[in-house]
Amino acid sequence: MKKVLVLALIFVLTLSLAGCFGSKKVKTDDGDKKVTTEEKKDKEQKGKGEIDGATIDIKGVETIEYEGEDYLIVTMDYTNESGESSSFMSNSMITVFQDGIELSEEYLVKDEESYEYYSDSQSVDIMDGKTLEVQATFKLRNKEDLITVEVSDWFDDDQKVVEEFEF
Repeated sequence: MKKVLVLALIFVLTLSLAGCFGSKKVKTDDGDKKVTTEEKKDKEQKGKGEIDGATIDIKGVETIEYEGEDYLIVTMDYTNESGESSSFMSNSMITVFQDGIELSEEYLVKDEESYEYYSDSQSVDIMDGKTLEVQATFKLRNKEDLITVEVSDWFDDDQKVVEEFEF
């Protein structure tokens, strides 16, 4: 009996995952239409844009050395337009790629006396209509390859602000 339940659960989970990888359809007056990669790229906003209740402005990147390793600090302005208090972290997610490969986000101490981290501002709630400078830190693979910063909504990857940086 347990084996049957386990197999049924695996089957249901497999079906639910399979639904995540299909092409997205949009309902139109002419019927269903598949959304292509080109159409998704058209929805990308370069450098500054709106993401579900917020405006994101990717201001720039800088490199630092920390304990012998190279890191990238991404600085953005997060403007809350959700109608209630919200934080960057609860509304958006940031992904950084170097030469097309995702970099890991790191939490580095900015000030050892106060234990302030570069990324502390990501979790600070701000009221509707207010803007806060937000930073995120990523471990670099090298200091040569192209950097692509993507900020997207947690639940809708069609809404995306993208900026590229060269060293």
